[in-house]
Amino acid sequence: MIVLPSAVPWIFTGLREGLAHGWQTLVAVELIASFDGLRLPDGLWSSALSI
Repeated sequence: MIVLPSAVPWIFTGLREGLAHGWQTLVAVELIASFDGLRLPDGLWSSALSI
C-alpha cells in the first residue's frame, strides 16, 4: 500500500500536463479550422466594450 501514496503526485502531474496539452491542441485546431473567427454574436463585443 506504499506504492499508491508515493505515486499520487506523479498521477496529478500527468493529469495536469495532459489537460494542458489537450487544451492547447483544441485551441490550435480551432484557430486552424475556423473561417469566421471566434463566431461570437455581434452584440457581445459591443456590450462588452461599451462604457
